[in-house]
Amino acid sequence: MHLKMRLCSPVVAFASFFALVPAPLSSQAAGEKKLEVFSWWTSGGEAAALDSLFATYKKQNPGIEIINATVAGGGGSAARPVLQTRLAGGNPPDTWQSHPGWEMLGQYVEPGYCEAITELYQSDGWDKAFPKGLVDLMTKDGKIYGVLAGVHRGNNLWFNKKLLEKNGITVGDKMTFDEFFAACDKLKGRYPGARSRRFGDLGFGSTLRKHAPRRRRRPGMDGFVLRQDEVG
Repeated sequence: MHLKMRLCSPVVAFASFFALVPAPLSSQAAGEKKLEVFSWWTSGGEAAALDSLFATYKKQNPGIEIINATVAGGGGSAARPVLQTRLAGGNPPDTWQSHPGWEMLGQYVEPGYCEAITELYQSDGWDKAFPKGLVDLMTKDGKIYGVLAGVHRGNNLWFNKKLLEKNGITVGDKMTFDEFFAACDKLKGRYPGARSRRFGDLGFGSTLRKHAPRRRRRPGMDGFVLRQDEVG
């Protein structure tokens, strides 16, 4: 079935998805059999995954031309400004890539750029195929606005095992926030001059670049931490 709407695609914590947008529609409104997919999936594995999605879609919808509107660079930092300009100018792509949560709901759903596709989750069984926690991050007022295309994490926390063991701190499979803050307070008391190292976006449009792991030494702390974008 051809989706005659604008679609945003999410990635959480990061999940990748495509979301749908209401009229005016470009090629669809003009009666042309085209589907524009806007994303920043340009690296080897990403491009291969996107090509696989396209091949499946073309098989199910013969005669429809797919416009691969990818924008390379910076994990989306170059694509997002282009997308915002198009949305503000009333020229949205048929589908685009985004992330679940505030990015999708706050930037695209709230202003009215996307159209709900809840019926597809119900009719095609997607509500049973995807984790509820991720679907909830694409849901507003009981309506779902995104199609998951992949799931990976980008919010990792790295720690020094030797340092924690030395101070009697155990990290199991799970840790509550209370346990985490208690561990931090314990280390802060014993190493008042030590500081953690964090890396994150300075703004929504900025994206961390990939670098080789670098060692960050601190008094009384051995080992290293990795930037979150250096993982996998």
